[in-house]
Amino acid sequence: MRAQWVLLSALGAAVIGVGWLLFGDMLRWLVASWLTDPNYSHGFLVPFIAAFFFWRARDSFRERRPSTLGLVGLAFALLLHLAATPLRIYPLSALAFVLSLAALTLLVWGMPALRAGRYAFITLALMIPVPFIDRVSPLLEAFTAQAAAASVSLVGTQALTLGS
Repeated sequence: MRAQWVLLSALGAAVIGVGWLLFGDMLRWLVASWLTDPNYSHGFLVPFIAAFFFWRARDSFRERRPSTLGLVGLAFALLLHLAATPLRIYPLSALAFVLSLAALTLLVWGMPALRAGRYAFITLALMIPVPFIDRVSPLLEAFTAQAAAASVSLVGTQALTLGS
């Protein structure tokens, strides 16, 4: 029993080490984006929220039904990452990171665990900064302001939108 834990710990450390070697630059970019872009300052909370979703689905991770489809998903995610890294397309690399976590889940625990963890993976995707958010944000803000003014006018209150 003790030897099994030592083996699993060594395997886990190896996976984390290889993951850091592959995705280290992207993870540093991700943290820098969270620190400097106020649109993504929530990024530090997202892994904890995803961990909560994993914890809620923990019963699905007790039984292992490995799937070889995880290898296909892992290969796709790694190819995506290897294509994005030299071009410094970090959002695509971050998406490949989330996809590789999902593929590893499928490979080790199987489809039931992947289904149970889907909310966690979707949540992790929300921590990825979108490169065009600065161009889209003013349009979304103007639309929201106009929709709010129209909604308020339905109840008989006058509203005026100013600014962009």
